[in-house]
Formats: sequence, structure tokens, C-alpha cells
Amino acid sequence: MKEEDTRVAIYGAGAMGTVLSAYISRGGGRADVFDRKPEHVRALNEKGARVKVLTDEKKSFSAKVRAYLPSEMEGEYDIIVLFTKQSGNAETVKFLFPHLKKDGVICTCQNGLPEDGIAEIVGKERCLGCVVSWGATYLGPGEAVLSSSPGKMNFAVGSPYGDNPRIGDATDFFSRAGKTTAEENFLGARVAKLAVNAALSPLSGMSGLTFGEIAKDGRYRKIALEILHETFRAAKALGIRAGKIQGHNIERLLDYEGKLKKRLSYGLFPLAMKAHIGIVSGIYYDLKAGKKSETDYINGAVTRLCEKAGTKCPANGLAAGYVRDIENGGRQISTANLDGLVRELSL
Repeated sequence: MKEEDTRVAIYGAGAMGTVLSAYISRGGGRADVFDRKPEHVRALNEKGARVKVLTDEKKSFSAKVRAYLPSEMEGEYDIIVLFTKQSGNAETVKFLFPHLKKDGVICTCQNGLPEDGIAEIVGKERCLGCVVSWGATYLGPGEAVLSSSPGKMNFAVGSPYGDNPRIGDATDFFSRAGKTTAEENFLGARVAKLAVNAALSPLSGMSGLTFGEIAKDGRYRKIALEILHETFRAAKALGIRAGKIQGHNIERLLDYEGKLKKRLSYGLFPLAMKAHIGIVSGIYYDLKAGKKSETDYINGAVTRLCEKAGTKCPANGLAAGYVRDIENGGRQISTANLDGLVRELSL
């Protein structure tokens, strides 16, 4: 199918969806953008999608997009790119299903391992995934910050269920925004990204620190490395070969067996996070707003992976527990939470 004939929707124009829609438009691609906030939709239509580039403000820009409320969705789409919270997936996917063409797909850009839940509703043949290796922050109506380097806006498209005829169309679409690959080892790519998210997102959320600040602090870095190790150990036990992130084999760089490799991983960690030093996790913004975070879909996914593998994940479990304590009012957002994890894990 020709790219100009492919009808695409971006559903969920928060920080990530806003940035993606701007880069797609600037790259000559087309997509209808949907969001539930009327003021955001109005700003997108009136002023375009505005992107502030954190690493280089000279590269900030705005691009014209077509934005709508969900109630305005009409017709059917070849690809619906999903950028909403996983907690609402059952309701959201059921709403979107009638708007898929007979051979259309939902392509989830969510964190964690979201494909199985979506496939239960639409079928495995109508579900794709995209591992997104960059971060963004919502500023306000029509505007978001790209927290990662623009040169690191990478996308890995694929399916955990085998080949899919829509992978090519989805790859062409995302390539308008950044470097895009059709990933054969898609589950491995998912697990690699999950390991990084599980290691850094709850720590950022409970402390308010950026990924770069966590990586720089030697004590907090140890917590992140423990969670990474727990995730990769479970994946290995299940026969999952972790994929690459932005061309780098994160497992080879940051996982360890033995004291020497552990020290090497400790030294490499800040370098591996260099392109993403300004990211503050979405968990932080949810906790700050008094909302339930996506911890159950990130660290919870690691816990379920470890249970399936028969391996233990104490660092992951403790980090998730601290976030839940904040959600329930038992803790406050503070670096004291990270200090507590260091003590409990004897790091």
C-alpha cells in the first residue's frame, strides 16, 4: 500500500503523542490526532503542535496538525497509534476497534508489555507494537518538551506474534519522525526497554530526579542496576534474547555476572543514559498530581516475568512498593525514598 493511501490516527496526544505528531507532520507524514482535553485539541489546531527541545532550544519548532476529540472520530483507519495510559486499555481499545479497517492494526507505543492485553480484544493479527526510545514532558495545551536528544528519536516496530503485513506501513509512518527499524526480535526489544523503564521510572517518580541525576549518583545507580539485572535474569531464564536500544546491546553493556562485570556496568551506566539525562518519568507527574501511576504495568510486568521464570526480584518489588506507598499517602516524593531503598537493599 502506498504511504499516501495509509490512514493513520495518533490516539492520545499527551507529551509523547504531541511530540510524535509534530515530527510526523514536519517530516511530510499525515495523521489525525486525538485527545480528550478540549483545550489541548483547540491549541493544537490553532497554533500547531509545539515542541521545545530540551537539549538544544534552537531546534524547537511547531508543526501544523489535525486534532480532534475522541467523539469526533469517524471512519476506519489502517493504523491507530496508541499513546494512552495502559490502565484504560480495555475501554480504549474496545472504543477504537470499530474504527479499524478489516486489515487495520492498533500499534501500541506504551511501555511495559502491553500487546497481549490488546490482542485479547482485537486479535493477534491486528496488534503491533512500537518500542519508543525517547522521552517527553507535557507543558500545556498544544505544547510539549522533547527530553531526549532529537538524534536519538528511535522507533522499533514489530509483533510478538510473528510477521504482520502492516509492519512495513507502520515502519514507513514512524520513519517520518526518526530512525525506524522493523524489529524481528520484537519481544526482546520490549524486554530491553522494560528493563530500563523499570530501573529508572519508579526511582525518578519517587524522588523527582531526572534519569541523568539518578545515573550520576553512585548510590542510586546501584538500585537501577539491581533492577536491570533482575529483569535480564528472568528474560534469560525464559529464553528471551534482549534486543538493542538505539543500536546498543543494553544487556551486554549493563547486565553482569561476577564482580568485575558488575563494576564495569556501574561505570558504563551514566554513559548509556547520556542522551536521556533530562527525562523525568511519567510516574513522577502522576504521583505529583495525586493520580495512580503506571507502576503496575512497568515494574508489575517485571514481577510477572520473574514469577513466570521462577526468579526473584527484590529490588524491583521494593521500588514498586515505595511508589504504591506514595499513591496511598504513606510517603512523600523525596530523595529520602531512594536513600531508604539503598539501606533496605544493603547497597
